[in-house]
Amino acid sequence: MCGVSPAAGLQVRLQRFGGHLRHARMRLFQPAKERIARMQAAGFSDQQIIDAFVRDYGPGIYLAQPSAFGWTVPYVAAALGLIGIWLFLKKYRKPKPLLELGPVAIDDPALDKYKDQIEKDLANLE
Repeated sequence: MCGVSPAAGLQVRLQRFGGHLRHARMRLFQPAKERIARMQAAGFSDQQIIDAFVRDYGPGIYLAQPSAFGWTVPYVAAALGLIGIWLFLKKYRKPKPLLELGPVAIDDPALDKYKDQIEKDLANLE
């Protein structure tokens, strides 16, 4: 590519492709936008315009607004996810109870030497 890196060449091609897509979309939707503008100027209601497009292009062209249930689904899903995380943390972060063993007595003569040294040091602090 004569001094141009492959990544830069790909970026240029993608920009050109995106420009072609934008231009194609504009040409595709421009007649529909003009038709909507004419129908609004003639006094058609929004529902009449929608009905005309569905009649001319079929029901696949119209995407209805979500119902009240449709609006709540993302919030319910998020709430259930948070509850699941909370339950998981509650279950696995719970401290495990220690067994009651009573006082632990360590009878090691090497530790007695350190214990005596600690007692002397504590007495000197007072």
